Amino acid sequence: MDMALWQEYLKMLDNLGATLEKLTEIERTKTAAVGRGDLEGVEACMKQEQVASLNLRGLDQKREKLLDQLGMKGVPLRNIMDHCPLEAWEETEQIADALRRQYAIFQAASEVSRNALEINLHNIETIQKRVNGGE
Repeated sequence: MDMALWQEYLKMLDNLGATLEKLTEIERTKTAAVGRGDLEGVEACMKQEQVASLNLRGLDQKREKLLDQLGMKGVPLRNIMDHCPLEAWEETEQIADALRRQYAIFQAASEVSRNALEINLHNIETIQKRVNGGE
């Protein structure tokens, strides 16, 4: 296996983890903004999310390309160790584990943010109904 290509793949996974970490911070900031009723802050976070999402799409395209070049097309992250070169075993395991952890953290932060937004939207709808005479 081409070790330079494998190292490029690992670097891409590391960049993916960094992007997820940034998205996690954006979600936390957005949750705090929702809690304060800071609409401008929520909007700013949503713009940052859009930029990060574009970055994620680019990284996913690069991941697909690298997997194809490595002869691993369609191999999910959970099976990466089955294809890892022995000389990169430890580094690959560390990067893959860190990425899985960061993804789980992002999912949790995203869920909290989504719930906060839904609760506030429900509260706004309730207030609007009261103001409009129960309509």
